[in-house]
Amino acid sequence: MKKPGVLLSCFFILITLTLRSQNAPVTTVTSILNPPADSHVTVPVTVTGFTDIGSISLTLNYDPAVMSFTGFSANASLPGFVANELSSGKIVMMWYALYGVTLTDNPSTLVNLIFTYPTSTTTLHWYPVTIYCEYSKFDLGAYNVLNDDPSSLYYIDGTITFNHVDPGSIASDQTICYGTAATVFTSVAATGTGTITYQWQNSTTDGLSGFNNIPGVTNETYSAGTLTTTTWYRRIASSTVNITVVSASSNAVKITVHARHTISGTLKYNNPDYSIMNKVYIALMSGSDTISTCRTADGTGGYQFTGICDGNYKILIVHNYRLSGSINSTDASQVNYWSSNQLPIEHVKFLAGDVYYNGSGSPNTSNPFINASDAMQVQRHYVFNLPPSSFDRDPWCYWKAGQTIANDFDPNRLLEIDANLNGADLTINLLAQVTGDFNCSYIPDGKKEEASATLHLTYGETIRMDAGKEFEMPIRVVKASKVGAVSMILNFPLDLIEVKAVYMKDNPGQLDWALNGSELRVGWNSLYPLDLPAFDSIVILKLKTTDKFRDDKTIRFSLAPDQLNELAGEDYKVIPDALLSIDEISTTAIGIQEQPGLDKMTLKNQPNPFSNYTMIEYTLPFDGKVILEVRNLVGQTVKTLVNEMQTSGTHSLRFDSGSLVSGVYTATIRLNSNNNSAIRTIKLFNNR
Repeated sequence: MKKPGVLLSCFFILITLTLRSQNAPVTTVTSILNPPADSHVTVPVTVTGFTDIGSISLTLNYDPAVMSFTGFSANASLPGFVANELSSGKIVMMWYALYGVTLTDNPSTLVNLIFTYPTSTTTLHWYPVTIYCEYSKFDLGAYNVLNDDPSSLYYIDGTITFNHVDPGSIASDQTICYGTAATVFTSVAATGTGTITYQWQNSTTDGLSGFNNIPGVTNETYSAGTLTTTTWYRRIASSTVNITVVSASSNAVKITVHARHTISGTLKYNNPDYSIMNKVYIALMSGSDTISTCRTADGTGGYQFTGICDGNYKILIVHNYRLSGSINSTDASQVNYWSSNQLPIEHVKFLAGDVYYNGSGSPNTSNPFINASDAMQVQRHYVFNLPPSSFDRDPWCYWKAGQTIANDFDPNRLLEIDANLNGADLTINLLAQVTGDFNCSYIPDGKKEEASATLHLTYGETIRMDAGKEFEMPIRVVKASKVGAVSMILNFPLDLIEVKAVYMKDNPGQLDWALNGSELRVGWNSLYPLDLPAFDSIVILKLKTTDKFRDDKTIRFSLAPDQLNELAGEDYKVIPDALLSIDEISTTAIGIQEQPGLDKMTLKNQPNPFSNYTMIEYTLPFDGKVILEVRNLVGQTVKTLVNEMQTSGTHSLRFDSGSLVSGVYTATIRLNSNNNSAIRTIKLFNNR
């Protein structure tokens, strides 16, 4: 680098004036944008078309208030090149040679001018070009001035420009559903040296490439509108100083567009047949907002939510027209057993067993668990014939099919059915269960008044009793049984008999009983099943006849026509063919004494069990009116075999079962004379 020096006061130059037929080189001050921070800045001056040049005379002006000239570095092919600041802001550059010099590179650097670092944008310009700027060609000992008219084509000014831009930022990533509109982007405005303008771009490739301008979108903020594909957006901010434009890109924001999908499944009852639950209204929830509702279909129990965007949802059953039911002591026994021997069960069954709330918060949203208190509540619900609201939980429970709970401390024992949709259709099959129906016996749309198919009551002896008498009446098992739970609903003539108490000879469990008019409900369950021999008592009724029990009246307890009547075995499952026996109660004729030989009346049949027919034989100890009837287990007379006067002695007849269905029946014979009466009952087992 050469420092500016004093030019020679005179040059010995032989100048021959000629026509300017050759053009001068194009001389350009290189413009610089945002020079790197330093103590100095170097400004190259370049030339194009520098051929056979013999002398140079150039004057360049700059703004001394912005920067100062400190030196230069000339092209090595131009020895003796001088650049000197003659006055403030004016640099004079001169060179000559006694031969012509050609710079082959186009452009070639003529000289590098060095200044202190400028404080702002500034322009370096040739001044005045018509007087102080010219090139000469050395030709045959003469210097011929080259053509530089018009000067604006041959002497190009340069600018040192400071133009910075901070693009600001946009926010934020969004996730929307196919065909819906995105929200307006939020913005931090761009800042810069000059005038700020914007241009929004988008790309469907990724956040780094494939961006194209969005025509006409030049505001600070932008709303992408309705989208059908995932798209990235960014904002280009530009700063303009004079004619210099600097641009920078903001961050890229992604709008993820999810395709719409379907959430579907079936709703069935958690019983052995998985009965269809149709006409149940189900809602798809997002927080507290209802996204969609549908009704389960007839024939399948199916439901479907279509056109659903990806997201996290909840399934809520909002209406089930069915009444709850099918709750008795068998359920209580299974609840009690599970609480002591916890094994994996369906999640919905677990919820159905947690009927008693003993925590904090809401019983329908808090973590559930099952214990003996739940078993007690279930049995009392049955015995006292309480409404569904007697349980702390809602009358119905619902959960995903196939999801199990291992124990009371299982971390997955949740209460809300989640449906998280993520890029594909989702199938969620649901199970429903009545709260309290822990043995899963409920049949949706079944007939509640149908008689029990698993428990039957037959009649034994006839007990003779006066009015106003207290006595005990056992209910016996006909065959040896191991019993873990008892559920009985008995009907009786309220005007003839009072039920004073119900108890058990051996009660290792929970016994409850209740009266409602002429209906007696009895419930019992225990973790220690009873081992009963044939004709041993399972329940004992403490009774008292009323004053109306006179004049040849008979008291008969019968099973109510209700499917809840059942016994559970030692495994707490329903005994399919349980048979109980209870005696009848008859009045004693006042003033008439029984005669010797009454105990000789007999009644028997052979074979028993039988198919199609059996032979019935009976012995009468005295003459009298004989009525021989066959009844079913609910006490209805299905056939009268004898209704006539007969003499004492042995009689027999053939009983054809005909159209009677298979099952247990009773044959009762009544013998009445003027002075005596007798009655006997046997059981008939029809295996037709």
